[in-house]
Amino acid sequence: MNTLLQKATNQQVDVVEILIGKEALALLTEPDFQLQWDTLYTSCPWSTVFQSRAFVSTWYQSYITTYLPVLALAYNGEKLSGLLTLARDNIGHLVGAGANQAEYQVWLASEQDSTVFIKQALTDLFDKFPQSEISIKFAPANTPLQWLKTDPYWQKKCFWRSVKQPLLSLNKENLSQELRKKNRREKLNRLKRQGELAFVRITDEQEFYSVLDELAIQSDFRKGAMYNKRAFQEDCFRKEFLKELFKNGLLHVTLLKVDDNVIASNASVTGKNWVHLQGINTHSPMQAKHSPGILHFLMLGVMLAEEGISVFDLTPGSDSYKENLATDFTHATELTFGNKANIRNKKQKYNLTEYLKNTLPRLGMAPHQLKQMSHQAAVVKEKVKLIKRRNLPQLFKKYIGGLGKTGETRAFVVQPVKGQDQDQLIAVKKNELRDLLCYTPTATLISKWEFLMDAMRRLESGQHVYTWQENGDLLGYAWLSDPRSSKPASLSKLEIPERGAILHSFYCSLSNKAQIEVFTRAVVANLDTTEFWPIYAIANAADKVVCRGLESLYPSLTASNNI
Repeated sequence: MNTLLQKATNQQVDVVEILIGKEALALLTEPDFQLQWDTLYTSCPWSTVFQSRAFVSTWYQSYITTYLPVLALAYNGEKLSGLLTLARDNIGHLVGAGANQAEYQVWLASEQDSTVFIKQALTDLFDKFPQSEISIKFAPANTPLQWLKTDPYWQKKCFWRSVKQPLLSLNKENLSQELRKKNRREKLNRLKRQGELAFVRITDEQEFYSVLDELAIQSDFRKGAMYNKRAFQEDCFRKEFLKELFKNGLLHVTLLKVDDNVIASNASVTGKNWVHLQGINTHSPMQAKHSPGILHFLMLGVMLAEEGISVFDLTPGSDSYKENLATDFTHATELTFGNKANIRNKKQKYNLTEYLKNTLPRLGMAPHQLKQMSHQAAVVKEKVKLIKRRNLPQLFKKYIGGLGKTGETRAFVVQPVKGQDQDQLIAVKKNELRDLLCYTPTATLISKWEFLMDAMRRLESGQHVYTWQENGDLLGYAWLSDPRSSKPASLSKLEIPERGAILHSFYCSLSNKAQIEVFTRAVVANLDTTEFWPIYAIANAADKVVCRGLESLYPSLTASNNI
């Protein structure tokens, strides 16, 4: 029997002990402890699937090289009466097991034992890790937290804030009625005209593994553009962790497809008759005008209702689509425990932020403007980091010759060469998100975040991108605005025939004439010219290398067209 079990049995009183690393992992393998954990998890009123043994053990094993397991547990006699699963990160702080892949982090206990257990557990944890912060994000709404408001000691040691948690109650008739609305039907019909539209649940392991790469790319592209976060690129363990969750029956995976193309997807963690929006949630930017993400959510809601799931938890966050989908709202609580000075600083910073949020709208600044300013400040911060890593004298030399020409545009008439041998051309792809994620700022001061934001907007507006990628490096790209897509503002004054198209925004990493020629030939050879004609290639006169490359291939429409 484990020594902690023996100690508890002999004393017949609550015993709190902290187990770290190998000791914690060893306890997880003991059948008696596993059974007691499962029992405590099932009976705890505020527990979520993220506190289940299956989820926590899977995460510990998947991230064993980057997080140190830490368990705080208590027994009353032989009975497990309290459990808090944590992990120590690479800077020495303690986070809830699951870290950013566990939407809810909280201790397990009975209602009568909860306060005594968590106070003692935190006290013992600070004895073991005196310099650490302990972060619990987020505690569910029904977690007993009254002690934080009444205990002066813990009031000074804890910062907490409440966040809105949107929920979608799963009523099949209501959700079906949403799908029958005119605008939804029109979007569904437009998608059906593209091919066979199918909404499917993935239940086979191999089938999930076969689509996981594509879902990861769609996820990283969208979140990279919106939040500068590319979870799968930055976390090499993430895919294997999701595979293990799927194998253990903790992932609910659905796809919305047109023929073989995934246009929306959702892989949500499920347990205790809830499904949580935590895992993967994607949609194709090329189909954005048809709102495939919202259509997928509504179809998923109908399916979950048919499967007997009661609630689709949209999880804390201020995304507009969550507000629009939600039928109910509750709250969750973010908790940070630490030394009094750090906690005081966190409270002061939070209070100042809340004051500005409440005051600035009264002065005429709308909430969306505040959010936009915050986003712009983050983009600027990212660009400053990039500038610090670049050779500024080289950049100034590169662009000094273009001063005064930024408003001038060169236009060329593209003349496709028929019968070109594709084997003699470099490989280019159309609308390949994987290639766009390979972008690194080498010859420009456009950060990866800015690049992905711009690329997402262009794809959503109907533009197409042709890319040249080798060995994980994006060597070149060019954008195509056909008659059905919007054109960048800088090209809007060009008068072209109704069925004409424009190739523009050329980029090649080596920035030399030969590379531009090789890339452009390959792009033009891959154009489907039956859809539009004529085709023009446009370049800013300040970009001399691109202009020289295009000039060597195609006749100039005008010597200079100042727009």
